[in-house]
Amino acid sequence: MQRLTGRDMWDVEECQSPRMGSVILGVGGTSNTVCVCIPAAMPFNDPLPVLSRTVAGYSNHNSVGEDRARETLERVMSQALLKARRRRSNVCAVCLAVAGVNHPVDQQRMLDWLRSV
Repeated sequence: MQRLTGRDMWDVEECQSPRMGSVILGVGGTSNTVCVCIPAAMPFNDPLPVLSRTVAGYSNHNSVGEDRARETLERVMSQALLKARRRRSNVCAVCLAVAGVNHPVDQQRMLDWLRSV
């Protein structure tokens, strides 16, 4: 898979098919960052259908710095959307469980960053 950085990560959306349904991204991890993309349709099936799953490196900003943590989070989310053949506009929710975001200032910084993506 081609390695993309910065804003190039999101440019691949132009190659994706148009809106195919809303999705939820679940992002978490400590030593590795994992993102799963699931359909947002209710009710949820059992087992939960996973459209894609991607893995990247560290995303704890206390360990790797804020820029590298953001890059990792953007990479893992953009790759999950690419594999699921979805766009950012299809994302209706993001659930984060990442290390290093336990202080209100860190939480607000993370929310601000997500809104800018």
